[in-house]
Amino acid sequence: MLPNGCTRLPSNPKLSDLGISKTQSSRRQAIAALPVEEQEIKIEQAKRRAEAAVDGHKPKGRGPGGPDEWFTPLDYIDAARAVLGEIDLDSATCAFAQFRIRAAQFFTKEDDGLAHPWGGRVWLNPPFSRVAEFVAKLLEEIKAGRVTAAILLTHNSSDTAWFHQAANAASAVCFTRGRIRFEQEDGPVESPPQGQAFFYFGKDIDLFCEVFSSVGLVMAKA
Repeated sequence: MLPNGCTRLPSNPKLSDLGISKTQSSRRQAIAALPVEEQEIKIEQAKRRAEAAVDGHKPKGRGPGGPDEWFTPLDYIDAARAVLGEIDLDSATCAFAQFRIRAAQFFTKEDDGLAHPWGGRVWLNPPFSRVAEFVAKLLEEIKAGRVTAAILLTHNSSDTAWFHQAANAASAVCFTRGRIRFEQEDGPVESPPQGQAFFYFGKDIDLFCEVFSSVGLVMAKA
């Protein structure tokens, strides 16, 4: 006899007997095939989506003038780490993003990275609303010798002064092939209306060119 409220399953249960659709099964198998680190990110995103659904919240959009928390997909973080070796500082981030970035030190919006010294190998995906300020800070820290290497990710805004300042100071620049589909805590969102660029500041120019050639067009200083 089974306890009250329990249902006996067939000896060879089908997905439908378990209350799992084929779509759900495919998604779970896809997640199980990912590296453990990426599994954790996907699971955390699923939790956030579930919490948002319970609270009646809708995912936020992304674009100029929109939310500043735009998370870089893991593939690009892995590429940056392959060039930098490790990331000593993520100077504009949030705690959630550290699931994938794993910086030794990081500054959140509350910390205000502009108010602190930077050092070592830096990853910077600056908030859209303050990109010029963060680019100026990065160049200042590089000039002072505190930042030894850095990768900066921004929109391909070649009409702006800060973009030209970064490009003139960089050892190499990668213009992405297509647009990056950034993410927020509840998962991927629509791509921004323009392409992106990775700026490299450091001595391992050949390595940056080798790694980022799969991302887009790389241009390096002679």
